Order: sequence, then structure tokens, then C-alpha cells
Amino acid sequence: PTFRCLDCFFGALVCQDCCVESHKSNPLHQIQVWNGTYFERVSLRRLGLVVQLDHPDGSECENPYRGPSKFVVVHLNGIHRVQLNYCGCSRSFSTTTGLQHLKWEQLMRMRWFPGTHSRPNTACTYQMLEQFHILTLSGKITAYDYYRGLERLTDNTG
Repeated sequence: PTFRCLDCFFGALVCQDCCVESHKSNPLHQIQVWNGTYFERVSLRRLGLVVQLDHPDGSECENPYRGPSKFVVVHLNGIHRVQLNYCGCSRSFSTTTGLQHLKWEQLMRMRWFPGTHSRPNTACTYQMLEQFHILTLSGKITAYDYYRGLERLTDNTG
């Protein structure tokens, strides 16, 4: 076991398969791997995690279609690149309209706000947007400064 999570409560050392399996419902956690000398950051995408949209129970999609290979998600703990699959099976159809949920709708159902509605490659989590809103109102934090802080959380080497 050489992997640990900085965001999980216990952060025990686990193998790669267990790390990926235990983070299917937490794809934005920060993972570190022991390289023989020190722990270094590694993305869950690099470990093989694929985020499946419109399947909150973790079930496999019968007809997934790939999203961008390096989809960017901005979250409270930094900027993440994830591999995601959109749902193309019967679960992605609206019960009210009978139409398939669009990409941006599937992202918003995940509580990820897409950067664009046509071909999203970037999203911000609702949690991050709420935190930014409060910090802007109470501390006059600019969007630039907030984002620079998130960049530092992601990689503080400058």
C-alpha cells in the first residue's frame, strides 16, 4: 500500500485499486503516492478513476460516452483534471420531458457548474462558488486572487 488521501478522515495507506474504488464518490480528493523517498501528489485520473455522470449510486452505465480527457474541475481544495463519461443510457432521460439530459445538465446534476453550455471542458463545484461568494461579500476577495489561491493549493511551487 503506497497511496493515501489527504481529504479522507483516516488517510490510511492503501493500494491503487482500493484508492480508486474508495474515491468513486469523492473524485476531487487529493491523493499522494509514496515514491520511495517522499509522498508526492498524483491525480485520481492518472490512477484510472473515471467519473460517470448521472449514476450517483456508482453503477455502470450501459452506454457511456467519453468527455474531454482532461476535464478541469475547480473545487475548494484546488484545480483538478478528471476523466469523465457522460451517460447515454436510459438513466439520463428526463422523467418530465422524455429527452436525454444534455452535457451541461448532467454536470449540474453532479453539482458542477459548467464553464459553457455548448461543449464544456471546465466546471466549478457549487461548494467552491458558494465559498467564493461569501469571501467576496465579507472580505472583498477578487476572482483573480481567489483563483490564484486555488492554483497555490494545487501546486505551491510557483
